[in-house]
Amino acid sequence: MRFIIALLIISLNAYCDSIKEARAAYSRGDFKRASLFYKEALTKKKSLEILFFLADSLKNEGNLSSFKEIKLDPPLSYLRDGIYFYHKGMYEKGEVLFKKAGNSYGYVGMALCRKARGDFRKAEKYLILAKGLSLQNPLVYINLLNIYSLLGEDEKKHKVFKEGLKNTRSPLLLFEFAKSLAYQGLLSESYNILQKLHQAEPDNLFYKEELVKVLLARGEEKHKHQHTHGVLHRLHRIEEIEKDIFSKIRHSEIEKVYLQGFMNILLNFFTSGMEKMNEVLERDKSFFIARQRLLFIYKEVGFMAKILPDVYRDALSNAKGLAILDVYLAELYMKKGSITEAYIHSKNALRKDPNL
Repeated sequence: MRFIIALLIISLNAYCDSIKEARAAYSRGDFKRASLFYKEALTKKKSLEILFFLADSLKNEGNLSSFKEIKLDPPLSYLRDGIYFYHKGMYEKGEVLFKKAGNSYGYVGMALCRKARGDFRKAEKYLILAKGLSLQNPLVYINLLNIYSLLGEDEKKHKVFKEGLKNTRSPLLLFEFAKSLAYQGLLSESYNILQKLHQAEPDNLFYKEELVKVLLARGEEKHKHQHTHGVLHRLHRIEEIEKDIFSKIRHSEIEKVYLQGFMNILLNFFTSGMEKMNEVLERDKSFFIARQRLLFIYKEVGFMAKILPDVYRDALSNAKGLAILDVYLAELYMKKGSITEAYIHSKNALRKDPNL
C-alpha cells in the first residue's frame, strides 16, 4: 500500500497546473474560474476526464449551454453531447450518444444515465465494461464506489479501492480512500494521505476541510480519556485542538478564518460559524463557498431572518446552477411549515439537477 501511495504522490506532483488551479477554484465555489482553467487544460490535452469535470463546473455556474459549443471531433463530440444531455436529465438520449463514443468514458456515461434512473445493476455492468476497456480510467472506480455505497456492499467497495489504487494515479480516488479510512476510525492513516494530497495541491480547500475534520476527531479522541467536564474545559480543549490544526495546514489569513468557521459548524457552534463566514465575506466577496456555508447554517438552525433572500441571492450570484442551495431553502421552509416556498425550491433544485 505504501508503494502504491508513493506512486500516486509522484503523479500528483506532475499534475497539470491548469487542473490544479481549476480544482482549487472549484473547492472555493468559484465555478466560473474553475471552468476557465478546465477549458485551458482541455486545449493542452484532450483528456476525456476533463470533459466531465468541465461540464459539472459549467452546470454549477449556470452556463451548461456553452459546454455543447466546445469544438470537438468524433468520438469526443459524442461524449460531449452525451454529458450535456445527461446533465439536462435526458438520459435515454444521453445513453445513445455515450454508446457512440465507443470508449471507456462512454460506458461511464452510460452508467451515469442508468444510475440516475435507479438501475444500479445495469450501471454496475456498464462500469465493469468500462474497466475492461481501460484499467486506468479513474471515473470507473469513483462511480463503482458510489454504486456500492448506495447498495451497501462494503466488501465490493474494498475491492474497488484495492484495484483502483493499483491501476490509477488519481488524486480523486486517493481522496475518497482517505475519507473512507476516516469513516472507519483510522484517523492517522487518513491524515497521512490527506497531508500528501495537501502538499501536492496546497490551494485545494477540499483537502483542508477534510484535514480539519480528521484532526478535530483525532483531538477529541485524544482528550476523551481525560475525564474533564464542563463548558470551560471543553472550550480549552477545542482551543488546543485548533492550534494543532493550524500548525499542520498551510493557510492564508482569510482561509484560517474560513476554516475556523467550518470547524465551528462541525461542532454545532452555529452562531460562531455564522460570524466567521460573514467575516470571510467582508474581507473577500469572491470567497464564494462561505456564502454556501452561511445558507447551510440558516437551514440547520431554522433561521428565517429578513436577510435570508439576500443570502440566497448572494449564494446564487456565481452558482446559478448549484442545486444544493435550493435544497437548503426547501428544507428550511419545510421546517417552518412554508409548504409553497418549499415546493418552489424543490422544483428549482430538480430543474438544476435532475439526478436529485
